[in-house]
Amino acid sequence: MIDLTPAQAAPRIANLLAARESRTLDFKRVSGKMVGKALETLCAFANTDGGILALGVSDEKQEQGAARFYGVEENPEALDELVRKTRTQFHPPVETISFMRLPCTLRDGKDGHVVLVRTAKSDK
Repeated sequence: MIDLTPAQAAPRIANLLAARESRTLDFKRVSGKMVGKALETLCAFANTDGGILALGVSDEKQEQGAARFYGVEENPEALDELVRKTRTQFHPPVETISFMRLPCTLRDGKDGHVVLVRTAKSDK
């Protein structure tokens, strides 16, 4: 996992706040049910044009602005499970999945992180 500094993360955080879900961008809170849905999303990204899954961020239809940032601290075990399963659940393996942790201020004012999971189009 790549860890960014606050200065490196700031423009990405601003972009996340302005972005809307699309064919190549999806937002998910980190809950127990998130792992299966996240694996489906990453598989879909790999089988199309690639994309970014933003973890710890709620859908823009539910909240606005920084109130969308729940952080991966909401369920660190689910994030660990997702990282593990991205290495074992895809056949053939998807080699192009990367994780980037961005520090940010969460909806409750505490320091936390969101994680961007980037998947390129698979060539297999």
